[in-house]
Amino acid sequence: LQGQQGRLTSCGVSSGPGRLEGTGLIDLEDWRFQSYRAEIAGTNFQAADLPELEIQLSPTLRIEGGTERLLVAGEVQVPLFSVTGWQSRTPVTPSADIVFVNGDEEAPRRVLPFAVVLDLRIVLGEHVIIKLHGLDARLGGDLTLSTNERGDVLGTGEIRVIQGHYASYGLRLPITRGLRHFFYLVSIV
Repeated sequence: LQGQQGRLTSCGVSSGPGRLEGTGLIDLEDWRFQSYRAEIAGTNFQAADLPELEIQLSPTLRIEGGTERLLVAGEVQVPLFSVTGWQSRTPVTPSADIVFVNGDEEAPRRVLPFAVVLDLRIVLGEHVIIKLHGLDARLGGDLTLSTNERGDVLGTGEIRVIQGHYASYGLRLPITRGLRHFFYLVSIV
């Protein structure tokens, strides 16, 4: 801490074969929080390691903001994403605080106390593999997540089937071309 500024010169965390490193800065005014900045980078960080789901991420992120705004910008490479035979192990009952709403009523919208600004690119790497419900495919491509002036999240990009097949009723059909273009708008308020 120097004057009205707190500085994190280095921090890190390891998971699986990878590691995340980060630095940060917090600005104060009269000892009240004003703004923050952080940079996070890593390679092959193990985000999930379950029998049916394995994820490794290599992010390069910039996070900054203040009391009224949060910005997340950068790129997240996904060198490994493997889903195999996803099965629910046990039935899960809803939590007691869940409210079911019929068609005549709407649940109250929760508004975030700050604006969220995204400029995030997600790039699929060499080992993005889906094996479930007869589909066995290696995927590639990228998606960009951004926000518009209303705070809605916009997702654009494309996911391609690089190699794969679909099996059903004793048939194994090769996938010769698979492409999915994305253009989605999701409200986060």
